[in-house]
Amino acid sequence: MLAGQIAEIIESVAPLSSGMEGDELGFLFGSAETAVRGVATCWSPPLAVIEEAERGGCNMIVSHKPLFYQK
Repeated sequence: MLAGQIAEIIESVAPLSSGMEGDELGFLFGSAETAVRGVATCWSPPLAVIEEAERGGCNMIVSHKPLFYQK
């Protein structure tokens, strides 16, 4: 399955329109055309989560929080 297809499935359940103004929503990094080997999910994606996803063979991370926090 392609990364963009997975994003479409997620967005069918949690539409971008349901997000809060100013939030980074949807497919943010990489190519929607990437073939996904595995998906890691997390609340927040610190470096440790990214490294663990890589060790586990995941090349897509679905996270509730953005990669960097901004004030």
